[in-house]
Amino acid sequence: MKHGDPRDERQAALLAYVGRRSGAAARITNLSRDVGRLSVVWRVDPIGDSPWILKLHEARGLAEQEIAALRHQAPCMEAASGVAVPELLDVDVASGALALGVVGTHDYLDAKLEPAGHGAVYEAAGRAAAALGELVAEGVMLLDVLQPRAQRYLALAEDCFGPRAYEVLTKRVGDTTCLRGQPAPYVHGDASPRNWRVAGMGGEELAVGWIDWERSRPGCTMDDYIWLPFRFAVDRPDLLAAFSRGYGRPFSDREHDQMAWLAAMNLAGAIPWALARGETTYVAELAAMAPRILDGLPWDA
Repeated sequence: MKHGDPRDERQAALLAYVGRRSGAAARITNLSRDVGRLSVVWRVDPIGDSPWILKLHEARGLAEQEIAALRHQAPCMEAASGVAVPELLDVDVASGALALGVVGTHDYLDAKLEPAGHGAVYEAAGRAAAALGELVAEGVMLLDVLQPRAQRYLALAEDCFGPRAYEVLTKRVGDTTCLRGQPAPYVHGDASPRNWRVAGMGGEELAVGWIDWERSRPGCTMDDYIWLPFRFAVDRPDLLAAFSRGYGRPFSDREHDQMAWLAAMNLAGAIPWALARGETTYVAELAAMAPRILDGLPWDA
């Protein structure tokens, strides 16, 4: 990096914060998922003290959303579902970094679980989604939250999707019947298995946690489920059934309609986002999902 690069200054500020909280000898492990992005995630292991997570968001708004979630809806969900969430330990005014408690011992997607363990994790996810669904944002209606976002996504998608696929997309997203007259509960906003943590794989009772709450906001409960059948649990009816058990009841006809609507809306937003950032692996995953969402059409048809 060149002299004066703001990334140097940012790293210096973060290291200074770690030093103030845990001493200069603390061991730092870089857990940042996206190389080249502005966000930073470090695990900090102090000498003689508990480890913690340093998290710096690429946008202040995301930090504010995560702080709000960890003070309100996340602890409420944890109390109702038993699914752990990070404790907000501190906010560093100087750097903007958050200090968070460690949740679990392994990322779920890297964990070596028995088949029953996977079912237990999905069942816990169902409990968590149901618990969040009970936390309705006062005075906020679902259509008012989702329709503006859908319009933004469709505008971005127009230059990316093929004409036939875009026609299906706009027809699907344009029908908002399933959203009308519904209050907006809180959602995690990115409750995919990428953000699930587990512990207790060595014979203890399995514990499950959800991390990364910066996308949490009022929305549709099905948004915390939708990527499972389309991406992470394709052809795994046993795992989807486990989620449903945790959810506590079968999905209603309205919820099934909301799933179809959300899948189309999220695809409209995700493909332009991934293309703009050169996320070729993610584009390939989205391309594989698209025919299941667009009545058999590839997204570029």
